[in-house]
Amino acid sequence: MQFNFTFDSSPFKTLIAFHKIIKSFEETASSEVEFQATYAKSLLEEIKKYPALVNGIEKTEDLHQYEPIIKVLLADLFPRSLTKNEIKAVTIPFYLYTFNHSERLDNILRDAGDHYDFSYRDIAPDTYYILNCCMIISQYYGIKVDAMDTPIFLDIPDKNNIMHHYRVLFNADFMDIIPTDRALELSEADIIELIDNFSDIALWKSKFPEQSWILKGFAIMTLLMRRRRMPCQASKVIYYVKTRRLRWKKFRIFSDPFTK
Repeated sequence: MQFNFTFDSSPFKTLIAFHKIIKSFEETASSEVEFQATYAKSLLEEIKKYPALVNGIEKTEDLHQYEPIIKVLLADLFPRSLTKNEIKAVTIPFYLYTFNHSERLDNILRDAGDHYDFSYRDIAPDTYYILNCCMIISQYYGIKVDAMDTPIFLDIPDKNNIMHHYRVLFNADFMDIIPTDRALELSEADIIELIDNFSDIALWKSKFPEQSWILKGFAIMTLLMRRRRMPCQASKVIYYVKTRRLRWKKFRIFSDPFTK
């Protein structure tokens, strides 16, 4: 399997960090439930050895040395009892690098083979940049952008080279979006102009210069397999519907675009 990691251009400087989940352990440490508090305190003591987990890790290759402690930190989010059922991993939204896979996701990617190119369907570099900008508008400015509701898909073959289609969901509860001194403050008129000219990448980059915002934290990516309604190899499916006169009529329906 081949990872594209990320596109060259982004409005974000990305720091993979675990400060929000660590804060939840700090709250648990003061719990009245003794065994929970004891576990949280011991884990917090261990985490002090790894300040980068709080401050942020910029290079994906640096993550490998922290994998054991990250697994412990995220144990509640990736329960062992569900690892063979759930298809999930840690990532950054729209980022093409994932880690801390569930066992089922590991199996799916292993079956896809060494030459499988991990990439989201129909997300080109410009789309990636604009979606990141939309995330800032949505989370920092609190303005809903319909593009954020557009389904994102991964197409992954199995070991028999049959393509399966997965809808991608991101949980961004563990992320902070922070403006730098290069970030531009946008007015409501600016945001309306951007949404009205959604495909104008030059306009988006003028309002959101490269690496003018910091994305700190992590997200959880969950894949939902899209089931085929009916097995078929042709481009059409034939089925029969009963009419009011109790006669059977034949209808021809084009197949679901996601089963291509």
